[in-house]
Amino acid sequence: MLAFYMSVITEPEQKQTFGEIYADSKNALFRAAMGVLHNEHDAEDAVQEAFMYIAKNINKIGALAEAERRSLVVIIARNAAIDIYRKNRKESERTAPLTDIEAAVDVDYFEDFDYRELRNAISELSPKYKDIIYLRYVKEMSVRKTAKILNISADTVYKRIERAKLLLKEKLHERGGEYEEQ
Repeated sequence: MLAFYMSVITEPEQKQTFGEIYADSKNALFRAAMGVLHNEHDAEDAVQEAFMYIAKNINKIGALAEAERRSLVVIIARNAAIDIYRKNRKESERTAPLTDIEAAVDVDYFEDFDYRELRNAISELSPKYKDIIYLRYVKEMSVRKTAKILNISADTVYKRIERAKLLLKEKLHERGGEYEEQ
């Protein structure tokens, strides 16, 4: 299968980079896909789709630092798995609108919290919210770029950011109510 992906890539150094990514991450990608799909065959399909995407975008992905690259390829695999899950379910994902837009929390609210508390609260979020927080605030990517990487609309990015903030606010409030809302 590696040869098939390599046929998409023209530059020798990009082929080498892809080979390294493939060898280093194929098991992690499979685990990420299995975590979503719970089906070996579908997980293999998701990994194949992820590697095809990586091969087609190797010039961008290969330019990233190794740690960023590892995180991104797992996110790509997880998103491929989610797409397959949605197709298998034959039902479009319906997201309920925010019930209270005024309840959306400003990012400044989180500056009062200890880094460790905030990191622990983020780690408890579901992958779709963790990915949004990671790409938008840690990697400081634009909403448009985040949407493209996650293969979702910009509106969905905005909704998930707001929901993630609300979930984080709830988690942090449960841990120690001594912080006041600004």
